[in-house]
Amino acid sequence: MGPTTLNIGLIFNAIVSTIIAGTAISLIIFLYQRYDKLTRVMKSYSWFWFFTAIAWILISIKYSLIGFGYLGSWLHYVDLLLQSAIFSSGLPLIYYVGLKFFDDKRLADILGLATIMPIVVAIWLIIQPGGLVLRDLTFFSAKSFLNSGSLIIFNVEVAIIIAILIYDIATWLYRWRQSRDQNALIESLYSIAIITYLVLGSIEQSGLIKNWTVIIFRIMYAAAFLFVYLLITQREIANENYLIEEGNTINGE
Repeated sequence: MGPTTLNIGLIFNAIVSTIIAGTAISLIIFLYQRYDKLTRVMKSYSWFWFFTAIAWILISIKYSLIGFGYLGSWLHYVDLLLQSAIFSSGLPLIYYVGLKFFDDKRLADILGLATIMPIVVAIWLIIQPGGLVLRDLTFFSAKSFLNSGSLIIFNVEVAIIIAILIYDIATWLYRWRQSRDQNALIESLYSIAIITYLVLGSIEQSGLIKNWTVIIFRIMYAAAFLFVYLLITQREIANENYLIEEGNTINGE
């Protein structure tokens, strides 16, 4: 495989990653415009997507650098920032699932504080020599490998988060089946969006997706961001309709 061909494939990946980053940034702007009106739970939810947006910006930069033939020290720094953003997204996400699982701010705060140390340790291990190694350059991808310690922390955190989210989804779906309350359904879909994103990330991290399929696979990330946008929009419409119906009921009385 010649270097020119390799660069073309990686540049194409960079373009796709930039599109995903643009979608993520649009979602963050959308959430920022509503930030003051969001609940504590939704604010933590928004911060998770903020860090994922940062991650996709860095991914697009990483693939652009490699695609144009740059393999210097700045590439490693971008990769370090990328992994730091990914691990940092775990803090608001843990806080989000803590609020939903415990329905108690104090317990969620404790869970969030307990998560800080593993995240700091994981990032510290990454910045050590050999903590993050870029290898396996293929036609379309450039995979970086974490050290075993950071990888264990990542896998444990993801497993805990997914387990709590599955419980949360089941709870809200049960409430929806009982009451047919659209807000209950949307609450479950909020968590489904996160699980979808985490599963996509875990599959890609495992190296199961290679060559041109990486490009197709990554488009699904953009769909996850758009899905969250649609959920929040639908929630706003549902709440507005509820207020209108309440107003009509009061006026009718």
